[in-house]
Amino acid sequence: MSAASRGLDATIYLNGTQIGLLTGITFDWTKAVTEFVPMGSLETQQVLQGVKKYKGSFKKAFVDWTYVGYFTSGTHILVGSLVPRSGKSVVGSLVVTGGTLTGMETENEAALIEEGDFVMYLVSFA
Repeated sequence: MSAASRGLDATIYLNGTQIGLLTGITFDWTKAVTEFVPMGSLETQQVLQGVKKYKGSFKKAFVDWTYVGYFTSGTHILVGSLVPRSGKSVVGSLVVTGGTLTGMETENEAALIEEGDFVMYLVSFA
C-alpha cells in the first residue's frame, strides 16, 4: 500500500498498519455558533460556541482484502491522515459510515470501494 503523496488523498491505519488509500476526499467541518444578545439590546454581545463536527466522503478506496471487514463494518475506529493540496495533513480518528464495495473477484488482490462517507474526530491540522 503506497502512502498518500498528492493532494486530496488519505491513508487509513489500523493499529499502526496502513490498510487503505482513499482518493478524491471531501472534508467538511461545522461548528454551531449562537449569538448572545442581552435582553433589551439589539446587538450581539458575545458568541456562544458549540461543538465542532468533522465529516467527509471519498470517491475511491483501495483496501487490502485482509482489512475489508474493518473498513466496511462501520464499528471500527480507524486513524486517518488526509493530505489536502496544501501539503498540510489533517489527522484524526474516523469511522466509515457507508460505502459501495466493488471488485470482489478472485483475481483481485484488493477490493475497490467506489464511494463512501466517514465521520472524523480528535482532529489536528499539521
